[in-house]
Amino acid sequence: MARQKFLYNLDETSANSIRGWVKHRRFSRPARVTLYHEGKLVGSATAAQYRQDLVDAGIGHGHYGFDITPNVNRASIDPVKVEIFFNKSLIDTRDIAPSQDETLKGFARVIEQRVDAMMALTRERMQRELQEKLNALTAPGSNGDDGQ
Repeated sequence: MARQKFLYNLDETSANSIRGWVKHRRFSRPARVTLYHEGKLVGSATAAQYRQDLVDAGIGHGHYGFDITPNVNRASIDPVKVEIFFNKSLIDTRDIAPSQDETLKGFARVIEQRVDAMMALTRERMQRELQEKLNALTAPGSNGDDGQ
């Protein structure tokens, strides 16, 4: 088996983030990280973020980190297969999906915001109608007294 060209670690692989670090074994320049789903580019970055943990571990100058938010459907709980490339070499294939809990929390947040907005509009309408009725009751001639 051929020796891999890259040292790397994928710290997180989810629908919200593909995060980690990569260093070419022979070169110190940053690698290009690209993500593909069904042949379409869904994210990319240059692995050049500084990471003190890499310096502490003796891995070059530490500028090998990356963090990519894949451009995939994060509302679905179905996994999405993503191919991870360093430069033009396929390194890994991962199924990514948000946790069902995160999907439900996001849905609940949207519903809560919509309910809050509806309640605010209803309160405003009720206040306006109440004020109109109060104005009608306190207007001259509204109590049957025509001022005579």
